[in-house]
Amino acid sequence: MSGRVAEESGRVSRSAPRAWVLAIVLWSAAQVALWWLPVGAAGGALAVGLAVACVVGAVLTVASLAPGHLGRVWWAVVVALGLLGLVWLTPHDETDPFAAMSVFFALLVVGTGVGAAIGARIEHAGHLLIVAYVSCIADLYSVFTPSAPSAHVAKSEALLSVVALPWPILGTRTFVPLLGIGDVVLTALYLAAARHLGLGVRKTVAAFALAYALTFGAVALLGQALPALPLLAVAFVAVHPAVWRLRPEDRRPALVGVVITTAVFVALAFK
Repeated sequence: MSGRVAEESGRVSRSAPRAWVLAIVLWSAAQVALWWLPVGAAGGALAVGLAVACVVGAVLTVASLAPGHLGRVWWAVVVALGLLGLVWLTPHDETDPFAAMSVFFALLVVGTGVGAAIGARIEHAGHLLIVAYVSCIADLYSVFTPSAPSAHVAKSEALLSVVALPWPILGTRTFVPLLGIGDVVLTALYLAAARHLGLGVRKTVAAFALAYALTFGAVALLGQALPALPLLAVAFVAVHPAVWRLRPEDRRPALVGVVITTAVFVALAFK
């Protein structure tokens, strides 16, 4: 019996990376397929909402399938990095379907692959509370501080075109960058950790879907860029009570880390 269980576990382990790559390929194909639809088929808020829903759906789907170990699909990362380099070195604009699909494919591979690899190695749920706090404060600093790296990226179309997931606005021939690589990495990290620690992947996906919806809803309402990681962090710790239970030996290092991290970002923000 134990031999059959081990064999079945091995099959699942080998098939997981393939399912992950297949999901990325299918979402990339869907991205270009929507770009080919006739101009004027839709537009306005509905088209933007559809684009947001597709990008969030792609990230949550792919991140939930991302393996902690790439196994035989390591080549996907090589291809992804090659595509990013090619797009960076060649002229392109927001209407170029090859560049958009290449960036979309590459960022999903690299972002979810890296995030899942880290998340699968987190051994205690309490450690995710620290991850949530640090990612939250870092994203707030990054978005709202003019001197932060994200501010410089936002001003550079060339940089933005290779660090944010693009999606076509239905009825146009334009790809719009909607979600940054950092959001992809942290989404995959949380989901991989939830799977590894037995916290529940489905309720994590549901919580993240709500968090992304609230974030993009606020963006539409306020008309300005907002960080996504704070609401993702809140959603994760809200649906997983185990995250709040730090081990006794972790409490002091965690407190010291939180104080130092906060001090660093406050100093950077007001320098």
